Amino acid sequence: EYVPRRTARFTCSALPSKLRKSGYRNVKATDCKGKSYAFIAERKGKRYKIVMSSRTGAVISRKRY
Repeated sequence: EYVPRRTARFTCSALPSKLRKSGYRNVKATDCKGKSYAFIAERKGKRYKIVMSSRTGAVISRKRY
């Protein structure tokens, strides 16, 4: 019988530190539900909307905001 394996997920509060280490400041979570989490952050004076995977912590998309 196939039993899907649950994978651990990052908490929404754990991911802003990854963004800060990449040079982003003023990181604020805007959506922490589902397979991805969204954040608004600043880098070099520009604002971005960043979507990250809740499973891997990888950046899925980054757009000027």
